[in-house]
Amino acid sequence: MLHQSQSERTKKNNLLLAASTALTAGMTNVTGAMACYSFTSNVTGHAAAFAQHMLKGNWFEMLTVFVWIFSFLFGAFISHFLIRSFEYKGAYFAHSVPVILEIILITGIGVYGMHIADEVETAILAMALLFSMGIQNSTVSTITGGSIKTSHLTGLFTDLGGELSEWFHPKTERTNLLKNKLHLRGTILVFYITGAIAGGWLFLRTGFTAFYFIAFFLLMILVYDLFKILISKQQPAK
Repeated sequence: MLHQSQSERTKKNNLLLAASTALTAGMTNVTGAMACYSFTSNVTGHAAAFAQHMLKGNWFEMLTVFVWIFSFLFGAFISHFLIRSFEYKGAYFAHSVPVILEIILITGIGVYGMHIADEVETAILAMALLFSMGIQNSTVSTITGGSIKTSHLTGLFTDLGGELSEWFHPKTERTNLLKNKLHLRGTILVFYITGAIAGGWLFLRTGFTAFYFIAFFLLMILVYDLFKILISKQQPAK
């Protein structure tokens, strides 16, 4: 999932990356909403909230929402910057660095979340979650050359609607490329919803421990690719 560059990527690796990151994004969005009373995997609604608070003169709330929006942007910035900075060490190392940072953040949120006492701390947790989702979305987008984004579903439904329309249009030649796109979108949708259900179920039963499960799934992405690399090195050269 992480050890291939854009030009080397296969359909299987894109599907695995899309499924695993959509799962964690769905879990993060629901656990974040339940823990912080705010959606934390995208900033579309926050932009509207920012404008609303500005018009009503709710300056503290406006500033809070602005920080949330900037956190997602800064997470995306940091992810791409890290990948570009470490790409000389190889694709796996460069792509792993932002994922490791996200794991640290999600784990820290789980630890810190056990001690939430007021709205200010809740706002800080939402900021951290948006930062981590900015990292994840940018990482996946950078790895796949912008073809996959898994932290929210708005763009997914836009692409899926257009591609379904193309598939059913009488003038369409149903190529493997279009079929692969539909398969990819469907995979992201199914795993995002699965992650959302799983995340909500875990949070209701374990509280902030649910964030440890999210960090664990992200860690499995790193381990999977590391295992693949070690196996390939043990195989004799042809």
